Parts: sequence; C-alpha cells; structure tokens
Amino acid sequence: MAISEKFKNRINELVEENTDRKVVQMAVEMKLDYRTLSYAIKYGIVPSTRKLITVADFFNVSIPYLLGESDNYYFEIANERKTFAQRLKEICEERGQNTYQLSVTSLGNGNYIQRWIDKNYIASLNLVETLASHLDVSIDYLLGRTDERKYQNIALWCKPTK
Repeated sequence: MAISEKFKNRINELVEENTDRKVVQMAVEMKLDYRTLSYAIKYGIVPSTRKLITVADFFNVSIPYLLGESDNYYFEIANERKTFAQRLKEICEERGQNTYQLSVTSLGNGNYIQRWIDKNYIASLNLVETLASHLDVSIDYLLGRTDERKYQNIALWCKPTK
C-alpha cells in the first residue's frame, strides 16, 4: 500500500473544489467504497490502479496530475476508451513483438504482459509507470484513457470543471 503526501494534497484540492458534493456523495458517484476515498483524503493512501483510474475519470484529470507528479491540468479523454489489455496488444503489434518479448525487455520477466491480457488485469501503478517509461508513452495512454501517446507540455490550461 503506497502512501503519498503529494497525492493526499492533490485529492484534497480536487475534493475541496467540488463544494456542491460531500465526500460520501462523490464516492457513490464514483462507485467506490467510501473508505477508499476517505483514506486517500485523510492519509494519502493511493488506491489500486483500477480505482485510481476511476478517481481520475471523475475529476477529469491525468493520473500524474492526480498523484501530484504534474501541475499540468491538461487531459483529453480518448474518443473510444481502450482497456489496458487492448492497449498492450496494440503496442505489441506496432512494435512487432510478442508479449513475451515486450515483457522481458521492459519488465525483465517474460510472463507479466500475457497474463495481464489473458485475465484483463491492470498492473500495479509502479509496473504501469515502468512499462510506460520503457515504451515512451504516457501512463494514461497505456491505460487506455487517452489517445495521446505523450502528455502535452502546455503550461496554461484551465482547470476542468465538473
């Protein structure tokens, strides 16, 4: 279980900006257990990758922004969302590699990627970050949230409103 002060600060900012909703209501709208959101707000406990995606989708922000790793508000959601498994298959095809080759070259283990695809599993955040870095794509692209391979380096964007 990862704990992050940056994440705690950022989630609190986003929650405070939603003054028309209570935390309980937000958790219900996100279809998250109240404790998941509450622990993120109180302690900075970073939820699973799947739940982190849910929170980022709710606030319409990138994963790095949500984690407090970026101050860039910009995020453009994909026209047609992909699953992590679908994105991995696409990347393998583009690179002319099978899942074993991609897994060995990017993660040092030949079994991960095919298992994720077979089980429609989303990897832990640290493995997603490692894989995205190796592939030179954004985390949100790899997770199928956006069609932009890299984050835009545009400093002046308005905050998304809900």
